[in-house]
Amino acid sequence: MVKSVLLVGDKVDIYFDNSPYYRTYIEDVEEDGAILRVSAPMEKERVVPIPANQELTLYFYRENGKFSIQARVMEFRKYSTGTSVMLEVMTESRKDQRREFYRLPSMLTVEARYIPDELIRAMPNALAMLYDVGYYDEAVLALFAAAQYEPNVTARDLSISGLSVRSSKRYKPGDRLALKIYLRWPHGTNVPLLAAAEVKRVQLHAETRKYFVGLEFLGAFSQRELITKYIYEQQRLRIQKQRLIEGT
Repeated sequence: MVKSVLLVGDKVDIYFDNSPYYRTYIEDVEEDGAILRVSAPMEKERVVPIPANQELTLYFYRENGKFSIQARVMEFRKYSTGTSVMLEVMTESRKDQRREFYRLPSMLTVEARYIPDELIRAMPNALAMLYDVGYYDEAVLALFAAAQYEPNVTARDLSISGLSVRSSKRYKPGDRLALKIYLRWPHGTNVPLLAAAEVKRVQLHAETRKYFVGLEFLGAFSQRELITKYIYEQQRLRIQKQRLIEGT
């Protein structure tokens, strides 16, 4: 019997097949970690239907990195506090790489707004909506409109998990930003991607005196599939260009 190291209250991201990433948390641990009771993921205030025996991945975080386990859906249960899903742990915890996803160097236009703690306290519904993919964009727009304008923020690279930006301001890990990211792809559209992100890493670049800030998308970010396709296409074009150069 495989047992997990997850604890009651741990936040996890659930992913299966081609689903969005659903943020939820561990409500209870049974059989010394072999069975997990997880708050059922929600979308537009409804429980996300996941069939019995569906295999899924749970991502969780510790101070030393990002981890994942595989689990199997056993059943849904209703409690007075809401609906839970019972999961059987199938694999030991696996530590993912610090950068799990390929980062594409990119000088995208980014508009950033700083979300102070007092704004989070003043807008608790907006923060909760970030974890429901159906309301994600609406929540980001509400936070963006109320948050503090941040000048001189430019993108350095992009992945499906987040992005790195260059800034004249020194952020600290845990700070949150509301973002408008202009891919202008696939058809030159000027409609930005909307994202809330959390600061994970800050590094001072000695020569420019600018800060390189690593951001991770927060909540049920709704545009991972589009970013995945964008990165894949840009990689393909770069490889194609390199082959042409090498052939000349």
